[in-house]
Amino acid sequence: MPTCVKIRRKKRQPCIGDMDELITLQGRTLTPPTSGVDATEEFADSNPDVWALVETVNGETIFDKTGTERDVTHDIYVNFISGVTSEIWVLFNNDRLEVLSVEDLEGRHEFLLLKATNRGIETNEANRA
Repeated sequence: MPTCVKIRRKKRQPCIGDMDELITLQGRTLTPPTSGVDATEEFADSNPDVWALVETVNGETIFDKTGTERDVTHDIYVNFISGVTSEIWVLFNNDRLEVLSVEDLEGRHEFLLLKATNRGIETNEANRA
């Protein structure tokens, strides 16, 4: 078991006891429209009930894959899960968070840092894009 080191230091690892929030990792599928212009969006749980440390972030932006500047609203720390990429979404307290980047902390395959932006309540039609 790795020793617990404060996240704000250079060598950062979350403490297992700090992972006290349950989140759901979801994959998203877009289906092209058969009529009209809106694609159908479906989310499916890919790894439900993952314990995480969720921190809100202020004043941080990153560039996504298309070079668009995106605001980071949450840093989410989870145990390492193979195959987690920025294509994954997080459901947390009925809010859907779009993962913007995934970092393997210290490259040790022990913890992941997911930088995410809040897309709002999952039932809000305006936040489905």
